[in-house]
Amino acid sequence: MVLKFSQVDMATRTSQCSVIVSGLFCGRPISCEVPFDISTLVRGEWVGPCGEEDVWEETIHQIAAKRLLQDFDSYSRRLSYENYDKRSFSESTSEELMKIRTRMLEVSQAANVICRHTAFVSVDQETLEPLPSPIQV
Repeated sequence: MVLKFSQVDMATRTSQCSVIVSGLFCGRPISCEVPFDISTLVRGEWVGPCGEEDVWEETIHQIAAKRLLQDFDSYSRRLSYENYDKRSFSESTSEELMKIRTRMLEVSQAANVICRHTAFVSVDQETLEPLPSPIQV
Protein backbone atom coordinates (compact mmCIF):
# COMPACT_ATOMS: atom_id res chain seq x y z
CA MET A 1 0.00 0.00 0.00
CA VAL A 2 1.39 3.38 -1.00
CA LEU A 3 0.33 6.77 0.34
CA LYS A 4 0.83 9.61 -2.10
CA PHE A 5 0.50 13.21 -0.97
CA SER A 6 -0.69 15.24 -3.94
CA GLN A 7 -0.76 18.60 -2.20
CA VAL A 8 0.17 19.26 1.40
CA ASP A 9 0.26 22.80 2.75
CA MET A 10 1.28 22.69 6.40
CA ALA A 11 0.80 26.45 6.81
CA THR A 12 -2.94 26.22 6.16
CA ARG A 13 -3.04 22.54 7.14
CA THR A 14 -4.96 21.42 4.07
CA SER A 15 -4.09 18.48 1.91
CA GLN A 16 -5.31 16.24 -0.84
CA CYS A 17 -3.90 12.72 -0.80
CA SER A 18 -4.47 9.36 -2.32
CA VAL A 19 -3.77 5.82 -1.30
CA ILE A 20 -2.80 3.25 -3.87
CA VAL A 21 -4.12 -0.11 -2.74
CA SER A 22 -2.65 -3.03 -4.62
CA GLY A 23 -2.91 -6.76 -4.25
CA LEU A 24 -4.08 -9.94 -5.92
CA PHE A 25 -7.63 -10.70 -7.03
CA CYS A 26 -8.24 -14.22 -8.35
CA GLY A 27 -4.49 -14.57 -8.82
CA ARG A 28 -4.19 -11.41 -10.90
CA PRO A 29 -2.56 -8.19 -9.68
CA ILE A 30 -4.87 -5.21 -9.22
CA SER A 31 -4.32 -1.63 -8.16
CA CYS A 32 -6.78 1.05 -7.11
CA GLU A 33 -6.08 4.72 -6.30
CA VAL A 34 -8.38 6.18 -3.63
CA PRO A 35 -8.31 10.00 -3.30
CA PHE A 36 -9.21 11.67 -0.01
CA ASP A 37 -8.70 14.84 1.99
CA ILE A 38 -6.77 14.65 5.28
CA SER A 39 -7.01 18.31 6.24
CA THR A 40 -9.06 17.51 9.38
CA LEU A 41 -6.53 14.84 10.31
CA VAL A 42 -3.56 17.20 9.87
CA ARG A 43 -5.30 19.83 12.02
CA GLY A 44 -6.00 17.19 14.68
CA GLU A 45 -9.76 17.60 14.25
CA TRP A 46 -10.68 14.23 12.78
CA VAL A 47 -12.99 12.44 15.22
CA GLY A 48 -13.27 9.06 13.54
CA PRO A 49 -16.05 7.42 11.57
CA CYS A 50 -19.66 8.41 12.13
CA GLY A 51 -21.08 4.93 11.62
CA GLU A 52 -20.39 1.43 10.39
CA GLU A 53 -20.46 2.60 6.77
CA ASP A 54 -17.44 4.82 7.44
CA VAL A 55 -15.04 2.03 8.44
CA TRP A 56 -13.20 2.42 5.12
CA GLU A 57 -12.74 6.14 5.88
CA GLU A 58 -11.32 5.29 9.32
CA THR A 59 -8.88 2.81 7.80
CA ILE A 60 -7.72 5.29 5.16
CA HIS A 61 -7.27 8.03 7.77
CA GLN A 62 -5.30 5.73 10.06
CA ILE A 63 -3.02 4.72 7.19
CA ALA A 64 -2.57 8.39 6.29
CA ALA A 65 -1.93 9.27 9.95
CA LYS A 66 0.72 6.57 10.30
CA ARG A 67 2.48 7.82 7.17
CA LEU A 68 2.19 11.45 8.27
CA LEU A 69 3.63 10.54 11.69
CA GLN A 70 6.52 8.74 9.99
CA ASP A 71 7.21 11.85 7.90
CA PHE A 72 7.09 14.13 10.95
CA ASP A 73 9.35 11.75 12.88
CA SER A 74 11.84 11.52 10.05
CA TYR A 75 11.93 15.31 9.69
CA SER A 76 12.39 15.89 13.44
CA ARG A 77 15.18 13.29 13.64
CA ARG A 78 16.92 14.84 10.63
CA LEU A 79 16.58 18.30 12.18
CA SER A 80 18.01 17.01 15.47
CA TYR A 81 20.84 15.18 13.71
CA GLU A 82 21.81 18.23 11.63
CA ASN A 83 22.08 20.29 14.82
CA TYR A 84 23.64 17.58 16.99
CA ASP A 85 27.20 18.95 16.84
CA LYS A 86 26.11 22.35 18.18
CA ARG A 87 26.20 22.86 21.96
CA SER A 88 22.48 23.58 22.06
CA PHE A 89 19.69 24.02 19.56
CA SER A 90 18.95 27.48 18.30
CA GLU A 91 15.66 28.98 19.39
CA SER A 92 14.18 28.51 15.92
CA THR A 93 15.23 24.83 15.84
CA SER A 94 13.74 24.23 19.30
CA GLU A 95 10.50 25.93 18.25
CA GLU A 96 10.34 23.87 15.06
CA LEU A 97 10.91 20.64 17.00
CA MET A 98 8.13 21.60 19.46
CA LYS A 99 5.74 22.37 16.57
CA ILE A 100 6.49 18.99 15.01
CA ARG A 101 5.97 17.23 18.36
CA THR A 102 2.67 19.05 18.86
CA ARG A 103 1.49 18.09 15.37
CA MET A 104 2.50 14.49 16.01
CA LEU A 105 0.46 14.46 19.22
CA GLU A 106 -2.57 15.99 17.49
CA VAL A 107 -2.49 13.53 14.58
CA SER A 108 -1.80 10.53 16.83
CA GLN A 109 -4.69 11.32 19.16
CA ALA A 110 -7.12 12.28 16.39
CA ALA A 111 -6.55 9.09 14.40
CA ASN A 112 -5.94 6.77 17.37
CA VAL A 113 -2.53 5.78 15.98
CA ILE A 114 0.46 5.48 18.29
CA CYS A 115 3.67 7.45 17.75
CA ARG A 116 6.88 7.89 19.74
CA HIS A 117 5.30 10.68 21.82
CA THR A 118 2.10 8.80 22.74
CA ALA A 119 1.06 5.55 24.39
CA PHE A 120 -2.16 3.61 24.72
CA VAL A 121 -3.61 3.74 28.24
CA SER A 122 -6.41 1.58 29.64
CA VAL A 123 -9.38 3.72 30.68
CA ASP A 124 -12.49 2.83 32.67
CA GLN A 125 -15.41 3.51 30.30
CA GLU A 126 -17.75 4.64 33.07
CA THR A 127 -15.48 7.02 34.97
CA LEU A 128 -13.03 7.82 32.14
CA GLU A 129 -10.23 7.39 34.71
CA PRO A 130 -7.00 5.62 33.71
CA LEU A 131 -6.79 2.06 35.05
CA PRO A 132 -3.76 1.15 37.15
CA SER A 133 -0.96 -0.49 35.23
CA PRO A 134 -0.15 -4.11 36.09
CA ILE A 135 2.40 -4.63 38.85
CA GLN A 136 5.50 -6.45 37.71
CA VAL A 137 7.32 -8.66 40.21
